[in-house]
Amino acid sequence: MREAGGSEVRELLERAAAEHRLDRLDQARLLCRKALELEPDQPDALRLLGAVALQSGRHRRAETLLRRAVELLPENAQVRLHLGMALEGCGRLGEAVEAYKACMALDPDAAEPYARFGNLLKDNGQLREALACYAGALRRDPDHFASLVNMGGVLLELGRGRDAVDISRRAAELRPLAVRAHLHLGAALHDAWRTTEAESAYLAALELEPGHSGAMNNLGVLKRDQGRIRDAVSWFRKAWKADPDFAAARSNYLLTRHYLADEQRETFLEEALAFGHDLADPLTSRARSHDNDPDPDRPLRVGYLSGDLRRHAVSSFLVPLLAEHNPENVEFYCYANNPYSDGTTDHLRSICSLWRNIRTTGDIEASEIMREDKIDILVDLSGHSSHNRLLTTARKPAPVQALWLGYFDTTGMRAVDWIIADRHVCPEEQGKFYSEGVWRLPVSFWCYGPPDVEVEPVETPFFERKSITFGCFNNTAKINNTVVDAWAAILRQVPESELLLQSGSFADKDVRARYQSMFSDRGVGDRVAFRPHMELRGYLASYQEVDLALDPFPYGGGATTADALWMGVPVVSLRGGRFSGRLSTSLLEAAGLGELATRTLDDYIACAVGLAREPERLALLRSDLRGRLLASPLCDAKRFARDMEAAYRGMWSRWCGTSRRH
Repeated sequence: MREAGGSEVRELLERAAAEHRLDRLDQARLLCRKALELEPDQPDALRLLGAVALQSGRHRRAETLLRRAVELLPENAQVRLHLGMALEGCGRLGEAVEAYKACMALDPDAAEPYARFGNLLKDNGQLREALACYAGALRRDPDHFASLVNMGGVLLELGRGRDAVDISRRAAELRPLAVRAHLHLGAALHDAWRTTEAESAYLAALELEPGHSGAMNNLGVLKRDQGRIRDAVSWFRKAWKADPDFAAARSNYLLTRHYLADEQRETFLEEALAFGHDLADPLTSRARSHDNDPDPDRPLRVGYLSGDLRRHAVSSFLVPLLAEHNPENVEFYCYANNPYSDGTTDHLRSICSLWRNIRTTGDIEASEIMREDKIDILVDLSGHSSHNRLLTTARKPAPVQALWLGYFDTTGMRAVDWIIADRHVCPEEQGKFYSEGVWRLPVSFWCYGPPDVEVEPVETPFFERKSITFGCFNNTAKINNTVVDAWAAILRQVPESELLLQSGSFADKDVRARYQSMFSDRGVGDRVAFRPHMELRGYLASYQEVDLALDPFPYGGGATTADALWMGVPVVSLRGGRFSGRLSTSLLEAAGLGELATRTLDDYIACAVGLAREPERLALLRSDLRGRLLASPLCDAKRFARDMEAAYRGMWSRWCGTSRRH
């Protein structure tokens, strides 16, 4: 090539690079093409033109150009990096990984290929492997923003929010205008129960982007955890008004209204039906019919769909059933939408017929997977609670679909045929409040599996301390003004008594101060102690300090009530008017303690006060409570499995009859 031509090409490339740095892509593209007219195999022109195509979203064109550049510049790490990005954009992820690895080998100090490789692993659900890649990127560049923000997100996905605080804070400091950085920081602080700080981070994100529905939704969750339920409901409503397709915000809105004491019963069905009409039922209308064999007597293939197939209240009641399923009656599959896995996850995976992790699988694909698995009955264990996949359920992947355990009200969706209940949580006259049919199990819809941590109950603590300690370990969302009124009345009528409250939100001093003030206003502030969330062993051991547990209302306890009974602590409850207000009623009735499920607020207070004033009677009630629980229907997993299988058989037989008529 003549020197004049070489000088002209260099000048064109210098100008193209300058235009590219200024994001003037059209000018950069034109200059690169002129350079290639003069020198068709000019490697830097191919490299830069490939980068421009990549930045313009023209991934196939970028791949073609960058492959030519790689041939001419085999030792150039940047070209390999860009080729990997182009391949990733084309959906050829395996080849992209190889390009990133080649980049790492050529430039061991480069952070970007580690970050890109981490993103691929993250998107594939390989979260721990992604963490290692992000850590590798940050060792090479401690201020690599994408790695900081994505590492924070992955730590949150793994349930390690506390570990994500410093990383997410660094990302927010580096890019104070990046909304995602503030959202991750808020979520990390929230997970660490630093809710006041988390609120500031979420508000910072909203200030940057006032209509950000995700920030609004997160503020709703935070307010719910702080016990500010009306504020929470308001934020959820704002979130789904800002984004009408934001199903999680709609679900959060529906769930959170159950914590309000003065909501009319009829409105819950109305609001749920609105969710179904707007988001779920249109998907159901487009669903294909099913070709499952309509034989009413054959073994059934049952799918359990949940985001809580881990150490969680749901698993406390699910594991016993799965362990006792008769394989001649039921073959069961688990569809896990867990944010993370643990030992309980491993156990569930080991006992099910087939385990599928659908966390990173879209709703359409997940629905098709279930159809291909020929699921006969899909049991949705989440409903409108966290980590749900209702828009998968809405696509009707199974001919029969039922709701059980994770959400205690109607979904409002045509795709869900049944809600599994019992006569205590859903009396006959309340069936009109559900869009689903109500299938009542004969004894209880609960089946309790005791914790796998050995913590023994103790004798009534009163006899050592000479004063009564009441306790409640439910989350703060359930502790409203009416509940505080009742508990304060109980404390005033039982001299020197104390109340021990334990919840994650009490780790935040502002939340503690608010509740302390509520009790102080009622004259008993100095007799209430607050504890933050504890790991399972510490949580169970705390019951050793409690003489009598008090169930909140209108949203009562489930696992907390069963755990209290397991630890030898009776629970006084108030029979509510809604499913979520009768959870403890069902547990107590099944455990043979129905007299503790009171019918009026006055009876609730009188029952707690009466037992506290007669410690000998309380001690008698506590004696061998664990043994009585184990001998009760509540812990009879074999019986429960037969009851549930009979329910599945009944649901299936009805579908078979309908299928044959059509």
